[in-house]
Amino acid sequence: MFFFNKNNFDYSFLFGMVILLVISAVLSGNLKWIPYLTFKEKWKSLLFLFIILICIGYLFRRFMAYSEAETYQVNLTDNLFLMALFGFIFIYAIFSFLVTLFNLPTSSVFEQKLTEAINFQRLSQSIQPGENEEQVLDILLDSCMSASYSDAAWIEINPEEQKNRSKSASVFG
Repeated sequence: MFFFNKNNFDYSFLFGMVILLVISAVLSGNLKWIPYLTFKEKWKSLLFLFIILICIGYLFRRFMAYSEAETYQVNLTDNLFLMALFGFIFIYAIFSFLVTLFNLPTSSVFEQKLTEAINFQRLSQSIQPGENEEQVLDILLDSCMSASYSDAAWIEINPEEQKNRSKSASVFG
């Protein structure tokens, strides 16, 4: 039966365990989703990861206590799959927790750059033949204000230079 294997940590069990833990560490290194979280979402994920680490530690401790008790005929710590599953969850939670923790200071910069990229994409999409000039200038002002952290901005159009279509813009923070 699946649960009744009597490995008692022999060489094949240890070899399989090391291989599965190395695979777990490699898979846990793929944390490309963390920079896309907002500052608030990163704090929530830190809380949830901390809860996961506490729960997995408690469950593993209970697992070990049940395996040492003589009243049970089943020793679940001899099961390679369950031990590798505990290892993967623990390694992934630790890696995610540490990467999210050390990624917190950069979250505001990443959010700002993402907002700027969205504004400039809107600007490039709005400059189409037949678009209203006022809408393009409005989007340009919005993107300039967000990029320079300013509270107010205006565009000054000189009537004598309007023939040349040159405009001067001012942004104040």
